Amino acid sequence: MKQSHIKLFPSEIQDFARLFVDMQYHREAADYDPTASFSRAQVILWVERAEYALTAFNQVVNKDRQAFAVYVALPFRGGKPTRVRS
Repeated sequence: MKQSHIKLFPSEIQDFARLFVDMQYHREAADYDPTASFSRAQVILWVERAEYALTAFNQVVNKDRQAFAVYVALPFRGGKPTRVRS
């Protein structure tokens, strides 16, 4: 399963990926769930979390960020993955 391979990336990238999925969930709720409601405090917290995660992501070495970009852009084909960090 593709998700299990996320553990091979640095923790900053793992945190970014988890937050991205969470934020996508909230965005879809805001767009498509007419009963969804968000407080100003919630939204501010999510924006702060996103800013922090993006800052941490950008501090990861470029090689790992590039590997992550390829990982999410291309379909998983199975096989045994190799560790991203050396």
